This record gives sequence, structure tokens and C-alpha cells, in this order.
Amino acid sequence: MSGLTFATHQHYTSQNHIAIFQHDKIHGKWEHEPISGGPCDGERIHPDKFDKLLDEYYELRGWDKNGIPTAATLTALGLEDVNQDIEPKRAQL
Repeated sequence: MSGLTFATHQHYTSQNHIAIFQHDKIHGKWEHEPISGGPCDGERIHPDKFDKLLDEYYELRGWDKNGIPTAATLTALGLEDVNQDIEPKRAQL
């Protein structure tokens, strides 16, 4: 991983721990209504497909199924102190 890529991943991962309890879910009209206008007119977001893609995204980022960076990811990024903050929250989920 290049220096810039590493720094970006480190920053993004460290910032994600702030939003642990903001779950990435489809809500409101996006869950039920088709998209209106634009190239996707009439299409809709399927919650099951969204959840599958979200799981894959979390895995690629090195996060658990709740979107929380894993201890291994944080250690690899030199963010052990962030892991100490997250561990009690991870245990609550």
C-alpha cells in the first residue's frame, strides 16, 4: 500500500469510529419508491442487494458486520488507541 493510500485508509478508518451507531441502512422513500428522473428512472434500491453490497464493502475496508473497524485493521494502521475507544462499544452490539 502506498504512503498516500495508507494515510487515506488510516484517516477514513479512524473517522468511521465516530459514526459507529449511525447504521448504513436504506430508510424512508428509498426503501419503497422507485427513483424518479435521470438515467435510473423507475429503478429502485433493493434492500437485500444493498445489504449484501454493504457487507462486501465492510469486508474490503477491514470492518466487521456492523461497520466497525476490526482490531486487526486498526493495528495494521497504527490506530491501537482508537481500538481501545471502540472495544467497549463493539461489546455493546
